[in-house]
Amino acid sequence: MLRSKSTGRSPKDGDWNTAQTAPNSTPLVVAVGEKSFFAAHQQTLVDGYRAKGMTHIETAVIPDASPCVVADNLGGVADVVARYAAR
Repeated sequence: MLRSKSTGRSPKDGDWNTAQTAPNSTPLVVAVGEKSFFAAHQQTLVDGYRAKGMTHIETAVIPDASPCVVADNLGGVADVVARYAAR
């Protein structure tokens, strides 16, 4: 579990977070809006999570959505949540 980067954090928290690369099989879905800047970088995000030890990663694209996926396509978000929560 990464440490919070909230106000008042210790500079050591960043060092601790960086050092965390042990395998972690917690399921993770990297979901982006189809029209989002992040859509073109989704694989980079996945690669970064894998480098940090995440071993069970899946991706989803929310149709017709910008970075504000809930505001743009609530039904699409609900579909992704239902699809992966049922597993």
